[in-house]
This record gives sequence, structure tokens and C-alpha cells, in this order.
Amino acid sequence: MAYATETLADWPAAVISLDDTLRRLGQRLTSAEADLRMARACYEALLEASRICMGAGPAGSPAARLTAQELRVAHFVAAGMSNREVADSLHVSVHTVKTHVKNVLDKLSIRSRWQMAATVGHYNVISSTSEIGRSAIAIDPASDSAELR
Repeated sequence: MAYATETLADWPAAVISLDDTLRRLGQRLTSAEADLRMARACYEALLEASRICMGAGPAGSPAARLTAQELRVAHFVAAGMSNREVADSLHVSVHTVKTHVKNVLDKLSIRSRWQMAATVGHYNVISSTSEIGRSAIAIDPASDSAELR
């Protein structure tokens, strides 16, 4: 019982110093966890904003699997352009456009160009350039969250 009544003054300085160091370390870890949650929320919001700006739509949409070039080709095809016209617009070969069209059809599980046009419209896959500058990210430090506005 004598042990329980000892005061901190009776403890060696090294033990007290270790106790203070561990307490400060715990506080820093708690602060770092909060910073990490905030960074993760910001990252997710930025990732979603970049998907929208690139025209991929929300992360859950099938169009999110398309590459940037496939999105461009899908946009031109949805606008009614031929493979030759798309190739001229993108400065690539007609064979490359055909490959991208095939990949888009496969990735979206569709079989025709008119279905591609309907799918692009349905998922709102392509963002206009005027929409890109209007996106903003709202960060709420109190709740450790971030969202796209």
C-alpha cells in the first residue's frame, strides 16, 4: 500500500519524462489522425471533381472506366461524326479511332454507335468546358469532410 501513496516527486525524473513524452506522442497521433481524415476527404473530393472534369462521370458509372481519349472519341461519335472526321479532329489514324470505338463499345457493354450516343447522354459522360471552371470543393473542418459543389 505504501506504493500507492507515493507522489510523483518520489519517482525518478526519467520515468516522469517518459510519461510526458508518451502523453505528447498520443496527442500528436490524435492530431495526425484528424489531419489524415481531412486529407482523405479532400482527396476523394478532388478525385470526383477530376472525374467530372475529364468527363468520366461519377465513380460508379460505367463511363468511369473509359480513358480520356476514349471519352473524346465517344463524344465525337455521339455528335454523329464518322471515324474519318473523328480521326481528323483528334489528329490520329482512322485505325486508332476504330480501336477506341471498339473499346468504348466493349467497356459500356453496348453494340452500336447510336447506343453509344444514348449512353453518353444517359450517363452525362461528357462535361462541357464551361462546366469545368464552375466546380468547387467545400471543406468542412468541423466534420472532417469535403464535398464537390
